[in-house]
Amino acid sequence: MTKLLLLQKLKNDDLKEVRDNFPDLELLTADQMTDDLVDQIEILYGQFSKGQGLDPWFEKLVHGGKSLKWIQMISAGIDFLPLAELAKRGVIVSNMSGLHSEAISENVLAYMLIFNRSLKKALENQAKQVWDLGLTGIKQLQNKKIVIFGTGAIGSAVAKILQGFDVTVIGVNRHGTELPYFQQVITHSQLDQVADADYLISDMPLTDMTRGYFDSSFFHLFKNKPIFINVGRGPSVVEKDLISALKDETLSAAALDVVEHEPLDADSPLWQMENVIITPHSSALIEHYYKKSYQIFGPNLKSYLTTGKLAINQVSLKEGY
Repeated sequence: MTKLLLLQKLKNDDLKEVRDNFPDLELLTADQMTDDLVDQIEILYGQFSKGQGLDPWFEKLVHGGKSLKWIQMISAGIDFLPLAELAKRGVIVSNMSGLHSEAISENVLAYMLIFNRSLKKALENQAKQVWDLGLTGIKQLQNKKIVIFGTGAIGSAVAKILQGFDVTVIGVNRHGTELPYFQQVITHSQLDQVADADYLISDMPLTDMTRGYFDSSFFHLFKNKPIFINVGRGPSVVEKDLISALKDETLSAAALDVVEHEPLDADSPLWQMENVIITPHSSALIEHYYKKSYQIFGPNLKSYLTTGKLAINQVSLKEGY
């Protein structure tokens, strides 16, 4: 009997569907797990415990489950997995790419509007019961140039949501292939073409190429003091270089949903900088998460149990996304 460990919940109707359609599938939860079951689990759904960290059973299975064949992640990122080890063991991995795209794009738009309309300062004034019309740095999105690093599901969703603002949206990826919602797509070797960018947005996954990508030399390519937004991965940014760029006004502001080391250190100067917005890796939070995630897991489970292959969202363990 195939054993599936559920580290994330299924809604009651989805759970019933799985049990009705696959009566020979044994479903286990973390509360039912014991060490002698580790080598019997073939399918792993999710990675988090009831808290915020990785579940201990996830760690044990990923690093040593002898029967493990498929991991369905509930995140888009897989950079913390031992990808080479899993590939060697023949384990396939799928993620939730695309599930969070609309939510993240709304977060990105919110960051931009908060900075443009000086809403951060207005909220600070509200907390102090201060009525002050002297808000500075007011901008509008119209006629601005926005460069998005990463043109997959998230980058495309950001580009799409910006279409109503009369902006120029340029994507950056490895191939430079034309894509919907982008006026232009360039490669990483063509950044001189966007040196006049007003906003720099990263949603890139963490790979060997993107680790430390946003460093001092990168930030100094741009001449218009752009706003930097990171909803991708924290280690893609050299944090000390980002802080320096904010202090010397190479960048005018930054919105960071991810940071190099999470949670952000209490003594990080980023906390106190007026031109910085910090959110706790929360841009991917969505309504009705369990139901929507089953729209990816459900078809994959059916396909895996009937054909041994996945229907959607299988990631490349070689590429890292």
